[in-house]
Amino acid sequence: MLTRTQDALLTLQGHAGYTFRSQLWLALNATWYAGGGAHIEGRRPGLRMNNSRAGLTLSLPAGGQQSIKIAYSAGTFARAGPNFRTVSVAWQKYWLTKR
Repeated sequence: MLTRTQDALLTLQGHAGYTFRSQLWLALNATWYAGGGAHIEGRRPGLRMNNSRAGLTLSLPAGGQQSIKIAYSAGTFARAGPNFRTVSVAWQKYWLTKR
């Protein structure tokens, strides 16, 4: 049976946001990751990732203690591995609030 190992995957994330008012904010997100090369039977790794992604997240008030989040992200550079786009929508309910 062949032995397969994988190098660690290093990641660095950055986020910057602006709050317009309570529950209404916009954020810019960026991620860079590298490494993850696979070794089979101790041989040098094949493809090592060196990729980056960027995205935006928008939070909109939805009445009371609720908000809707809309997010989009895309690969900005992909040397190896997946390069894809995502869109997500989430509903959020707040239980803990300031008094």
